[in-house]
Amino acid sequence: MRQCLDSGKHAAEIRRDIEDGLKAGLRSTPTFSLGSTDAGDASIKVLRMLVGAQPYARFKDAIESILASPK
Repeated sequence: MRQCLDSGKHAAEIRRDIEDGLKAGLRSTPTFSLGSTDAGDASIKVLRMLVGAQPYARFKDAIESILASPK
């Protein structure tokens, strides 16, 4: 593992991933984005975000609220 870090082999890819996360509004890990897609569209419409380690009940509530909301 140390060799991988020291080599910098994946540094550019990691920087791109960090930049993509920041552009998407992510500021910490873990962050979970819950959302939906439209048929034929690969983009995801984020409806809820859960930041940090969360109990099952928070995920359940978030998912149920998305499913219950009008489309």
